[in-house]
Amino acid sequence: MSLVGEAEGGGAHEWSDPDRSRPAAVGLKVVLVEPDLEDSGAIRVDLQRAVRWGELGARVVVVVLERKEEREWVPIPAGVEIRFVTKRTRRFRYVYALGLLKVWWLARRSDAVLSGREMQFGVVVAAKAARAARRPLAVTMHSWQEKAMAEHVEPRYRDSMREAVAGADLVVCVSDALAVATRASSPRPERVHTVRNGIDAELVRRSASSPPEVPLPEGPLVVGCGRLNDEKGFDVLVRAHAQALADGATPHSVVVVGEGPRRAALQSLARELGVEGTVTFTGFASNPWPVLARADLFVLPSRYEGLTLTLLEALALGVPVAASQCEGPEEILEGGRYGALFPVEDVAALARVIGRHLRDPDDLVERAAAGAAVVAERYDVASAALAHLELLQQLGKVRVRR
Repeated sequence: MSLVGEAEGGGAHEWSDPDRSRPAAVGLKVVLVEPDLEDSGAIRVDLQRAVRWGELGARVVVVVLERKEEREWVPIPAGVEIRFVTKRTRRFRYVYALGLLKVWWLARRSDAVLSGREMQFGVVVAAKAARAARRPLAVTMHSWQEKAMAEHVEPRYRDSMREAVAGADLVVCVSDALAVATRASSPRPERVHTVRNGIDAELVRRSASSPPEVPLPEGPLVVGCGRLNDEKGFDVLVRAHAQALADGATPHSVVVVGEGPRRAALQSLARELGVEGTVTFTGFASNPWPVLARADLFVLPSRYEGLTLTLLEALALGVPVAASQCEGPEEILEGGRYGALFPVEDVAALARVIGRHLRDPDDLVERAAAGAAVVAERYDVASAALAHLELLQQLGKVRVRR
């Protein structure tokens, strides 16, 4: 990992090439703009692809606008060049102005500007900098913009984010369903493409063989994994767990791996429902896969999703899965072929899935085994990175007059 450009208001803005002897297979220069390094599936995908693009000869600089506490960072892969806008947390206006300047400076020496998110102020900075530098703008759509903004973004900032995505020269969506919806609302639907998220299944399996970072309860385990916010729906899992036990399900424990702003509320809910003794919140785990591999059932109770990595990872490990019937999980599970689906926020339906599976696991075990083969074939991380890079290569040939 290379961390460059630490000095506020200055620092190393020029492109650097630490390995000039290596022939460039692509020669493409991309500025990837991220709002922060807070751990999420979206930032993991973006950094994975940056690594792959670098291996193929592209030169990618990741500009991180907001520097949050390092304990909340995603694990940063080796070979990623990261440039922070500031040394420490600063006021929004300061970060916005300095970030715009830094991205513009790099954009003038690049072939394209890529916003790693469809919302948060990074997409606005990327759009304005690309326009000022007369470079094409690409946006990766990891989730449903309107739903995500309703949860995470103040209303006064939403129009600028909508305009940034609407004006993009390339929009890459992580699922077919997301691409269909984005085309329907886009003024330029021909510029919307699908590149599904991918995983390194071999890395997941190898990492899963390590001991868990936290002690796990004895007995059957129902596992959830993700950021503890409203979007991920872990309150639905806690309520379903309590109802399943009340309905006579096999005694079991719930383990939720992840950190986030709803942790205290979720712990309070577990106490209120009388299941605090059978629900564990592990907090952040740099390697969540050993916990995932030991699950009797993985549950994804999200209210909405783009194309979540954890569901793919669970299937790659052969773990039986149950997911809410929103677009991303339904696409991965092909309508229930590779796991159980339950209606969004339907506590009773999820409780029934848990109880039925713990009583008779064969059905979901068989579906998960079939799903593992599909994940290996359809959701390969290298193939996804190459498909995205080819779109950026085509875009990089364009010089934009604005």
